[in-house]
Amino acid sequence: TLATPIDTTPLTTGAKLTGYVSGTGTAVASLSYRFDNQREVNINFNATGEFDQQLDLTGLSSGSHLLTLIASDTAGNIKTVTYNVTINSDTA
Repeated sequence: TLATPIDTTPLTTGAKLTGYVSGTGTAVASLSYRFDNQREVNINFNATGEFDQQLDLTGLSSGSHLLTLIASDTAGNIKTVTYNVTINSDTA
């Protein structure tokens, strides 16, 4: 769950993912994100699942992009959530 909306205003340098992640019966093992089909970037979260991490906008042009969050649990289940976001690279 994201605490800050990321799909309502353009993302610029310093944009962050803030929120929490929780499992549905088994513990969350990993959380990551990727833009479009680029490499996945790990998101660090604490023991209660809270995270607050700056997004890496390196190499992204201004315009529309897909931001995908990927969570996996200790049982091997994978959940993805995709957002349509806008990057403003004039300030990124």
